Amino acid sequence: MRYLRSLIIVIIVHCFSVLPIFAQNDFLNTPRKIRIGLDLAGTPEISYITSSNNILDIFDVSKKKTIFSGKASKLTIKAKAAGSLSLTVNEQKFTASGSVRISNKNPRTETLTLTPSPKKAKTYRGTLEVKCSGFKLFWINIVDIEDYLKSVVPSEISTRAPKAAVEAQAIAARTYAIRNIDRHLKKTSYNLCDTVHCQAYFGISKEDPKHNEAIKATEGKILVYNDTPANTVYHSNCGGYIISSQAAWGGQPVPYLIGHYDGIKGKKSFCEYGKSFLSRQTNIVLPEKSKRLVIGVTAHNSKKKTHSNYGHRVGMCQDGAIGMALIGYSCSNILGFYYPKTKIETLKYAGKNTSNQYAPTKVTSLAELKSDASKKKQPSEPVKVEKASSVKDTNESESNVIAKAENKAYSENINSNDTNTKTETKPSSPETDKKAVEKTQPVKEVSNDPSNDEEDTIMTFQGNGNGNNKLKSVLKEIGSTKPNTAFKSIRKHFWNPIDPKVITNAKINRKKK
Repeated sequence: MRYLRSLIIVIIVHCFSVLPIFAQNDFLNTPRKIRIGLDLAGTPEISYITSSNNILDIFDVSKKKTIFSGKASKLTIKAKAAGSLSLTVNEQKFTASGSVRISNKNPRTETLTLTPSPKKAKTYRGTLEVKCSGFKLFWINIVDIEDYLKSVVPSEISTRAPKAAVEAQAIAARTYAIRNIDRHLKKTSYNLCDTVHCQAYFGISKEDPKHNEAIKATEGKILVYNDTPANTVYHSNCGGYIISSQAAWGGQPVPYLIGHYDGIKGKKSFCEYGKSFLSRQTNIVLPEKSKRLVIGVTAHNSKKKTHSNYGHRVGMCQDGAIGMALIGYSCSNILGFYYPKTKIETLKYAGKNTSNQYAPTKVTSLAELKSDASKKKQPSEPVKVEKASSVKDTNESESNVIAKAENKAYSENINSNDTNTKTETKPSSPETDKKAVEKTQPVKEVSNDPSNDEEDTIMTFQGNGNGNNKLKSVLKEIGSTKPNTAFKSIRKHFWNPIDPKVITNAKINRKKK
């Protein structure tokens, strides 16, 4: 008996240890349909409903029965005393208590138009539900999450945004909806509202074919951190710097809502490129895409910026996402940059779960990078991380070798760049916008990044290695005895920290005699 009792205790403990796992991942079982409170419709006394296919099904929720089904040109609903509803369709009158649902035969392909007198009409997918309270009508749209996003995503990000930015916005918006799925349920009978309190939702009037494609391509995908939907807040423009959730709202730190420069050190912020693109500037020159994104974390209470911001500045900067997409970064790059340490999982309604199919961007401190470098050195690796003051000239003879190489490399680069001319193009349509932006770097670019003076900002040297080979060939021609050391010093003083192929500092730093 004693052994049996012990066995029962072990089984109970095991069950309770497993339960949290199911509870944590329960969000993956979220059903496709959600309830959106149409707060923008107000609380009218009378409203009108029409269907795109002239077919209406009217269901009395309290009595659980259909009170009308068939062809109908218009349905009129009026609030009555004691929470009852008066319905008129095809000159037939019905009375219902509680709430009523109105739908058509194909809720995903056909639509319903609601006119909450005296406000303007809006058209929605899915089913409409109405209830009465004190001579007021309260409307709810029961809609598929993916159809809901077809209105939310273009309401939140420009229809001119590149595909990668739209896909990132779709995943962020879907994640936000899943995380806040019970936001209004305690006080109302719906999940989310249609205002910016949750996410802007205006029905099919905002739908855009390009955005619909991005939503379909990312169906069911959300961002997850520690087996919980991430808090994927976003805003219009960060002002050049993302700030942490602590800096914006206080409270405990959120590992993936950290403050950092919205770009790569030494270059303009991503949001500057995005803003210029949206304002249809024709002289945008984009930097080349770097092979590795490393985030330099700023202080938790930092609120610095390089230009005017629009929004709370936490999480994804939408203008920055557009800038990254223009440069060539993918959806996963964008999400990894703005929500580091998160991973992507797929809701079960969308099919097979492909957890973490996108590799997130790593947030790295300078100490971690130095530690990794000391453990394992890879001379052939094209990506290196160094602090700006970490490389020094070695000796007098090497300095002369370096000077010769610098002069020759600089003159060759200037001559080759004389033949490169900037092409100004005028974007005329979403299809040609991205092609209209020239992806060549100028010989010298003025940086608006004040993070150059920050100790906690990580300097990354990116490139495809072509610049390294060119310098090594120059050093070989002038007879360098220590090409590796000389090359390292030249690279530190002379070459663009993002792309070694382009020289950005004409001033040559040499060791003083």
